[in-house]
Amino acid sequence: MYKLLMKLFLPTAALILGGIYLCDVLNKSVDAAALIKPVYVLLCIVYIFVCISDIRVWNKEKADTEHEETVLTDALSSNREFRKILVCIGGTAAYILALKYIGFTLSTAIFLFSGFMFTQSKNKLVSALIAVLVTGAILVIFKIVLLVPLPRGFIGI
Repeated sequence: MYKLLMKLFLPTAALILGGIYLCDVLNKSVDAAALIKPVYVLLCIVYIFVCISDIRVWNKEKADTEHEETVLTDALSSNREFRKILVCIGGTAAYILALKYIGFTLSTAIFLFSGFMFTQSKNKLVSALIAVLVTGAILVIFKIVLLVPLPRGFIGI
């Protein structure tokens, strides 16, 4: 179950953030909403297909390994997995709240770096570099190419 939830974590976060952005755009401009709605509908369709595909793979893996696991190891691993899931959900909630206060750039870089560390990345320097590069790429795409304003927060970054 943990593997399935981890596979669906990023698509779910993207869907939620897209929904938040759609609601924000709907309140501001009808013209912008006309452009965003089809993209969000497409995102929802892709999300449904990803969920169906991942659930099928998970069911197949579960059926293959079900006879090999004991009840005790299942109980222990599911408890650990549940804690990891709660940490991921809490981290995403903290990220969404931090966007408002410290802005997109800093909160995204921190969120990505902590996500890499949580998934037990070996090299902290590489994780930090990837987090900064991904944040920069997203910033360039949305702010410069698409001219979409991103949250700046109180710091103004």
